[in-house]
Amino acid sequence: ALAWSYCLIAPKYYRSETLIVAEEQKLLENVDRRAGEGNFEQLLFVIQRKIMNQDFLDEIAREFSLYPKELEGGGEAFAVLALTDAIKVERIKTGLPAASEIEGFTVSFMYQDPRTAMQVTERIAEKFIEENTQERENDAESALKFFDGELTRIKLELENKEEQITAFKKAHMGELPQNMDTSFRSLDKLESEINSVHESIQRHSDRLAMVEKTMQEYR
Repeated sequence: ALAWSYCLIAPKYYRSETLIVAEEQKLLENVDRRAGEGNFEQLLFVIQRKIMNQDFLDEIAREFSLYPKELEGGGEAFAVLALTDAIKVERIKTGLPAASEIEGFTVSFMYQDPRTAMQVTERIAEKFIEENTQERENDAESALKFFDGELTRIKLELENKEEQITAFKKAHMGELPQNMDTSFRSLDKLESEINSVHESIQRHSDRLAMVEKTMQEYR
């Protein structure tokens, strides 16, 4: 009887849950070899820290006016603390073999009002995706600036090498036969360096095009 009475009078809580799949960024991995290092468990830890961050949750708590009693009694910090306790970020468990596991996680929020629980969960997922996309776009722009600078530097280096060859040809025009072998070897070395610079420019141009394509896809 006591248990039944408690079930009738106790406040009811509802948990809303959403699934987010972590998609691999293969284009950025080809540009920046550091991407993709580690495993999904490490990535999930970073995601949990990001979502549970006070600055991240403070905006949501104010947007939905959550926990007015905590806000009145202890300020925004207590409201954010109550919000943190109600949120869970967990890896999905599909029961599939490790090789077939989906790299994704769930974000859930528990609240007395089911509609509010659903709206807050949706907002958390939306805000996380927006910030994550912005960070990746910033990374892509930084990579674009880096390769653009490298390309400019290599082009200047190529122009200097070509000027050296031109000056070499002019300075050694009609030189004595016994010095021709040394001159040709120096000329071959310079031409080899120019070919190497050309190949480097081509590689950087390919990476630059890859970064630009990546940025367009993010936008």
